[in-house]
Amino acid sequence: MKKIRLSTFRKLTMGFLIFGMLPLIVFGIVFYAHYTTKSSKVMENNYSQINSYFAKNVEDLITAADEIMAKLYDYESEGISLIDVLKDESIEDHDKNLYIGKMMQSYAEQNDFVSSERMVDYKGNIYSFYRDQGKTLKNKGAEEFFTAFMPEIGTSLTKLNIFAATDESALTAGTDDFIISLFRNITDIRSVSGAGKDVIASYYVDIKLDSVKEIEEKMNTPQAKFFVYDPTAGRYVYSSDESNYVDGNDSLKNYINGELADNGIIYNKGKVVFYEKLDNCSYYSMLAVDKSEVTGILFQNQIIMILVVSFVLFAICILYMNFSNSVTKPVVALKKAMKKLRGGDLEVRAEINSNDEFEEIGEGFNKMVDDLRRYIAEVYVASICRKEAELNALKMQIKPHYLYNILDIIRMTALDNNDKETAELLESLATQLRYVIGNENERIMMADEMEMLKEYFKILKVRYQNDITLQINISDEISKLYILKMLLQPIVENAVKHGIKNKSGGAVALSANMEKDKLIINIMDNGIGISADKINHINDVLNVKKPGYTDPEGYLSVGMKNVYDRIKLSCGDEYGYEIQSLENTGTIVTFTLPIWTEKSAEDQDNDS
Repeated sequence: MKKIRLSTFRKLTMGFLIFGMLPLIVFGIVFYAHYTTKSSKVMENNYSQINSYFAKNVEDLITAADEIMAKLYDYESEGISLIDVLKDESIEDHDKNLYIGKMMQSYAEQNDFVSSERMVDYKGNIYSFYRDQGKTLKNKGAEEFFTAFMPEIGTSLTKLNIFAATDESALTAGTDDFIISLFRNITDIRSVSGAGKDVIASYYVDIKLDSVKEIEEKMNTPQAKFFVYDPTAGRYVYSSDESNYVDGNDSLKNYINGELADNGIIYNKGKVVFYEKLDNCSYYSMLAVDKSEVTGILFQNQIIMILVVSFVLFAICILYMNFSNSVTKPVVALKKAMKKLRGGDLEVRAEINSNDEFEEIGEGFNKMVDDLRRYIAEVYVASICRKEAELNALKMQIKPHYLYNILDIIRMTALDNNDKETAELLESLATQLRYVIGNENERIMMADEMEMLKEYFKILKVRYQNDITLQINISDEISKLYILKMLLQPIVENAVKHGIKNKSGGAVALSANMEKDKLIINIMDNGIGISADKINHINDVLNVKKPGYTDPEGYLSVGMKNVYDRIKLSCGDEYGYEIQSLENTGTIVTFTLPIWTEKSAEDQDNDS
């Protein structure tokens, strides 16, 4: 049975109808059915934010007034604090009145919303300041001042008290204003025992309700009413409906049932009440609005909704046609290119200019064809190179073997001529050649490196005809560790060549030990030493990052620089060697190497 194949265009069309148009139509129906609820949520959020902004402004107003009372403790005039004035019985009442009046005026001038200030000291003396000079405090005693007008004070000492909106005429002549009063006790803080306990005065700051009304007007929501309300006591600090504090009405009582959270929304009896608790007091900022305002529908006309949905569907169809064409065109081009490649055309190119992922796929296809063409060509080249490598490897096996045989013949000839010294030199040379040429491993056992040094030292002794000795002191454990091959020979050669060749004799001593995770090797000679200037120059040359860098002054041999670079490249930047020397005394070269207990993986592959 022939497999049915669908073109990309048909698949896109089916997907568009099933997963695009149909869900959009269903969504439009559901959206229209539930739009009222969703728009209601938007309106709720807006009104909640307006109420929060109103609450924040009221809190700022209260905080600013409270800060005035906090400044009482810091107030000083002519070096005398308010507490000192109140407690100093030697100051006459007239002077106290002048001092306290000046203080009250100073604070009132700093805040435009302060209508008046009043204070009662511990002796019952009453002080007052009114911004409106036509107002005066009625002549009443301190007891009535506390109990008749402000019965809510209680016994709280340090807590801020905020009183409900009050008719200022209860204590003040020449006014018909309503005010909000904030109250705090002032305690004697001059001693630890008296702070918070010894009340020396009670202070009131009065705010006109007009100040809160100005905040409401800034909200620009004439359809809403604002309140600052204590639902437990039924008290209003502020209300858009003045009858709540003029006539004692409680317009919010019928809408609030039960205890309120810190913020929320109440739906009740055709009203929606948004509320948010003010900081550090029992009052709430509340905004009340008719439910019809909150649930108002943004699209009032059904025809507008239908037109909008129809326009969206039409626009999506147009976009789909363009999208479908942009998808199917590069797919068809890529399909044709792949068909040509399958037919053996390695010059084929997929020309796609869609500025999207399909263009990247086309570029990837073209690169794949180029790589395939190159790899096919490289197969032939690799085959030829492999044959040449096999021949070269055979030659390399023959040359060292031929050289070893020639050296052995010369050594035997020297023995036949009783020239034992020459024979020993030839044997040492052959041993070193086998060590250097015959062993391809990069890492070598420490014991083998020591044997090679001993053979090399035999040649040095003959070369320089001096009484020189090589002393090696390493433990069996260290002799089984691995280091880089030919790492120590250039250092030993330099010690003899530059250190002790000009003396009648000398010694080179080699020792090693392990410190934590590092192998420390010391090569020391008792030669002529190196000056401090030369040591600094050598260290500068060693620290040149360029591998193979040579010393233009000639103080450091190429071999020693190569050894330093090999350590850095093979072991890491934390490893290397350093040179210390003292003129006419000797030189010490200290290697810091990693502890290797086995060959490298590459050396193991060479062995196998």
